[in-house]
Amino acid sequence: MSYEKALETVDFLLSVIEEANQPAPKDESSKTAPATSNEELKEEYFESVEDDGVKVGQTVKVTQSLARLEQCWEEAELGANDEKNMYLGVVGKVMECEEDDDTVMLRWQNLDTYWIPIKACVPSNGAKETLPNGMISHLG
Repeated sequence: MSYEKALETVDFLLSVIEEANQPAPKDESSKTAPATSNEELKEEYFESVEDDGVKVGQTVKVTQSLARLEQCWEEAELGANDEKNMYLGVVGKVMECEEDDDTVMLRWQNLDTYWIPIKACVPSNGAKETLPNGMISHLG
C-alpha cells in the first residue's frame, strides 16, 4: 500500500469516527401529536373485556387520545403514571383479561407487559405488536 493510499484510508476512517460521534438526526416525520380530546378522533373503543375481539392471543391498539386514556386509566384505578402518553397508538398482544376493572395485560414487541384499560383500546385489525414511544427493545 502506498503512503498516499494509507493517508486516504486514515482520513476516511477519521471522518467515519467523527460522524459516528454526532447525535443521530431526529426523525419527526413519523411522529404525530397525540389527540387531546375524544372529538378529534373517530375510534371505535372496546366497552368491556368480554367484547368480540378481546381474547388472549389477539392484538389490540391503544387509543391515540391522551384524554381518553387518562379518563379510562382513572376509572380502572390503575394508579399514578406520568408517562401514559408513551402508550398512545401502540399495538400489544392480550396476555390476560381482568373482568373486575376491564383491564388487559398487553405484551409489547420487546415482550414487556403492562396493564391497560380495555376501554382505551381499539381493534388492531391483526397488526403485530409494536414498542411504546421511547422504549428500547432489549431483544437485539
